[in-house]
Amino acid sequence: MKALKNFILIAALIFVSLHAKAGEIGLKSYWELKNSIQYSSQYIRAYDSLVNPSSGAGYFVWIKNDNTAAIPDIPGIQIKPNRTSKGYWRRSDASLGVAVDWFGVCNKPTQKTWAEYGYTQARLDSIYAIFGASFTLTTDRPDGTAIRCAFALMERQGYQYIYFSPNIYYQERTAQLPKILSGALVADITRFIIQGRGAQITGITGMTGDFWQRYPTSHTQAATWIGAAFHISDVLFKGTQAAGSGQCAINIAATQYNYFLDIDLKQIDIGIRAEWCMHMTTQNTHGNQCKTYDMLFNYGQYSGGTDSGDQCNDTHILNHRTFGGGGIAGVKIVAASNCVIDGITGEGGGALYLINFDTHGSSVVKDFTIHNIYGEGEFDSAAVYVRGATLLATIDGVYFRGTVNVFMLDAISGYPQMNLRNISWWDGTMRIASRNPGTNNCFDLYNFDKTSLQTVTDMITPANNLFSTAGGCTYPIAARCRIVPKIVN
Repeated sequence: MKALKNFILIAALIFVSLHAKAGEIGLKSYWELKNSIQYSSQYIRAYDSLVNPSSGAGYFVWIKNDNTAAIPDIPGIQIKPNRTSKGYWRRSDASLGVAVDWFGVCNKPTQKTWAEYGYTQARLDSIYAIFGASFTLTTDRPDGTAIRCAFALMERQGYQYIYFSPNIYYQERTAQLPKILSGALVADITRFIIQGRGAQITGITGMTGDFWQRYPTSHTQAATWIGAAFHISDVLFKGTQAAGSGQCAINIAATQYNYFLDIDLKQIDIGIRAEWCMHMTTQNTHGNQCKTYDMLFNYGQYSGGTDSGDQCNDTHILNHRTFGGGGIAGVKIVAASNCVIDGITGEGGGALYLINFDTHGSSVVKDFTIHNIYGEGEFDSAAVYVRGATLLATIDGVYFRGTVNVFMLDAISGYPQMNLRNISWWDGTMRIASRNPGTNNCFDLYNFDKTSLQTVTDMITPANNLFSTAGGCTYPIAARCRIVPKIVN
């Protein structure tokens, strides 16, 4: 028995000795590496054990270096010890991308401020020195700080891929999306990939301002940012502010080739706000009770922005659903040409419009297209509102029902034309509205399934109830109408 005990003791000592050479076993937090004297690879259990003992764990590799003076501490990724200048630790999988959780998240609505965790501003400035003084404030909270850290590293350290976990993150103030400073309009594109992986971003009670923002002060500055493209996917945003507050889930400007996929926008004032974002695509987006717009695509509202040069041209919206909300529109597009919506559903009603397209009088905006629109709900003004001068608006593949103006064409000047294609159902309570002045507007109906509409005369006969006369609307004149009815109707 004594021999067995001695054997177990010797084995234990060997085990401890071997692991001591490899490093301290299970350091509680990332910050303990600062005072470690075991200059070898280490495993840490959390970024900050005071905040969350299970967030930010990882394996850190010891990298020998004769002079670490120029090597910065990067929170959660890279850190130098206090007692030697011959090396530093680096997270082993940092080259694969950046996880938001590496910076210590709580994922709780009751998380404390940094001051409540015992941090002073001086201590925070020391920890986050790479980002500059007051990057993190004592009034901030861990989740929001982690998101801001991840975005800042994309901009300042060249990381182009970050990812969340499928948890709820509680944000207390705006996180700035990365910028690039190219100095001119550029041909090359820098792509930033942000994968939500099912994450939900929720504002802590009282949060004001946008959740994620990238917004220049002027056209001059915007022109130095235009070479960036963002791929943001699989995330839900839940707002905290009232209608008209301007709070956005994503407020982004001066980009090219953005791709937003599987984004849910819930109870937020403006879900996605984009300005001068050319060739932008959204796919599988969902607006749930947004208070003003699900998505707003506008020309640059910053200083020097114009409706002929800072536009969201070639915007493509694929498969969007808007539900309720009571705001202005599900989707609004202002002063952008060659925009296409393919697959949109409006349910719940309450808003003025499902789709609002306004050329803003821009001389270079000539066209707008919708494919496959489905609606069950009453929009207070019109399901599809188009305002312009010499434009062609084509709407193809429509199934709508309810007491509603399905289409409204509003002339700024000239002779705007609305082409309505493949209308498979037309309820007796549905109308087309022609405004301002309605007699200038042109309507071309093709494959229109309504038995009483066979000729242009039928279109403008009041008894057939095709056009609305409410709210200043009127019938167009015969010379500006054309119809090809469905073969059998």
